[in-house]
Amino acid sequence: KLMEQYQVEYLTVNNEPDKYFSEQTSWGSKEQINNYLADFFVSTTLSAKEDFKGKLINKITLVRQHDQRVIDASLQNVDIAGVDVGPPMGGMSIAEYEQWFEDYQFYATAAQKKGIPWMNAEYWQYDFDLSDPSQFNKDNQLKYAKISFDAYLNTNPKGLGYVWNDFRTFSLEPNGEATRQEIKKFFGEMG
Repeated sequence: KLMEQYQVEYLTVNNEPDKYFSEQTSWGSKEQINNYLADFFVSTTLSAKEDFKGKLINKITLVRQHDQRVIDASLQNVDIAGVDVGPPMGGMSIAEYEQWFEDYQFYATAAQKKGIPWMNAEYWQYDFDLSDPSQFNKDNQLKYAKISFDAYLNTNPKGLGYVWNDFRTFSLEPNGEATRQEIKKFFGEMG
């Protein structure tokens, strides 16, 4: 009722449940956890559809590491398939970072096969300690953000949306303002 009162149009029913389930290894074998996760994706979206009349989005992360049945379950009963890609910047090369964003094309293709549009449901560079950010993070935030932007813009079929979830990085100089300006440009290119 509250969502209807505020005219909420889209609801993300599952926010990376795959991450939660995969970290709970004491719950069983990988096979059992995948079964739980597949059931969870399907049952939570069905439950949400009982009361919510808007559009539903699922959000999965580390998509290429999942069994096909988990990927398929993340695509059931949703209006938009959402994928989260946002590895920490530090500790990996540009080439390694770029490989993470192959998840966009992988998931877009999976969603297309099911007849569902897709989106980047979250990108974040890292939870920076703004009291003492590394020089690497200050110097490279823009370069790494552009990797995500370029991968998103080059994915086919095109995505329906892009969630930037790291506004604190704008305070990291020297590139905070440059990052903000690049985000404005990117969202303008999305149309």
